[in-house]
Amino acid sequence: MNKIPLKIAQQIAYRLGNLMAPHCLRVELAGSVRRKKPEVSDIEMVVHPKKYWVGVDLPQQDIFQPSKSQAHRSELVDHCLMKLPNTTWIKTGFKDSSNPIKQHGKEVLKAVPGMALDLDVALSPEKNFGVDRKHWKGLTWYKDIPVKLDIFLAGSDNFGAIHFIRTGSKEFNLKMIAALKKKGYGFEDGYLVHLSGSKHDNGKALGFDRQEFCYEESMIFEKAGMPYIEPKNRG
Repeated sequence: MNKIPLKIAQQIAYRLGNLMAPHCLRVELAGSVRRKKPEVSDIEMVVHPKKYWVGVDLPQQDIFQPSKSQAHRSELVDHCLMKLPNTTWIKTGFKDSSNPIKQHGKEVLKAVPGMALDLDVALSPEKNFGVDRKHWKGLTWYKDIPVKLDIFLAGSDNFGAIHFIRTGSKEFNLKMIAALKKKGYGFEDGYLVHLSGSKHDNGKALGFDRQEFCYEESMIFEKAGMPYIEPKNRG
């Protein structure tokens, strides 16, 4: 894959980020663009989508049962990603949860009140936050040069972990994983977790709750017992 100048990659990323921003709580650069390498072959971004309720009327079961409305949780950023200009998707994260948007349009959308960092908790009382996370993989172009585009969707519970992992470099991540392991932490399915056999900070043996809330990647450095290292110094 041919490389393009960092400045051009930043311009592309900022343009895409501005298009997604109205539908996201947070949009951040990752990968070699965030590490400010002079030339890059791909653009990686991590986004925390806003959630919406989509009201859909269910069909009436029989004449004695009135029709009912069902609320679907949806991410309007899906709709935006499908229409990004100058982009061809190799892998889309579009799922059935967003189909009501296509069927009924924006007029049925109602923003969830109190949209903030606790939003995922409010919408997922069972703590099954990651059930609809997605990875969009595609190509965009600079003149006639194809540029790989990776957009990773995260939530308030694992944004920091995804942002860290997708920033790299690979060699730096391996060193950090080794440092985390010594402290009893690691990564699993995009989450910062307690390693099996380690203990909670309060000294109690681990149960099923192994995931650490990690919205900022600075927490990863704290758990590893290391000072924060700027992305441009990560190789």
